[in-house]
Amino acid sequence: MTNQEKPKKIIPWINPEERITVNFLDAQDLNAEVMGCSDQSVDLSIETRVTHMKQRIAVPLSRVIVSEDPSHYKRDPERPLKQRRLMLVIDSTRPPIIYKYVNTSRDVPDDLFAPGEEPVGGDSHMYHLIPKSRIIRLAR
Repeated sequence: MTNQEKPKKIIPWINPEERITVNFLDAQDLNAEVMGCSDQSVDLSIETRVTHMKQRIAVPLSRVIVSEDPSHYKRDPERPLKQRRLMLVIDSTRPPIIYKYVNTSRDVPDDLFAPGEEPVGGDSHMYHLIPKSRIIRLAR
């Protein structure tokens, strides 16, 4: 399948209610959501072990093999039931997951650092994770 044909198979799966299967060389049978697709790359949001945290990646179409996964079915109840779903086989290892805390409220959370233990320098709106942290965000 050429790179021009791949988006035609992937674009119908851009739906927040649908999941696809993603296989990397070192990680198989991952659930993911297709966030977007162009003639160059596909944007994926892959489920992680942390509840409600997703790993967002962009993969060049040249590294993707488009297939079907017969072991899963479509979830969207508004669409006709299909016994298969899209599967992307990616010819590389899975990128590492980086957990990063970003303070979007511009306020310092009261439980992030003990008094006097704040980091010196750097962006005043970026903080390092410690075990007492309660908010984390995935970043690429």
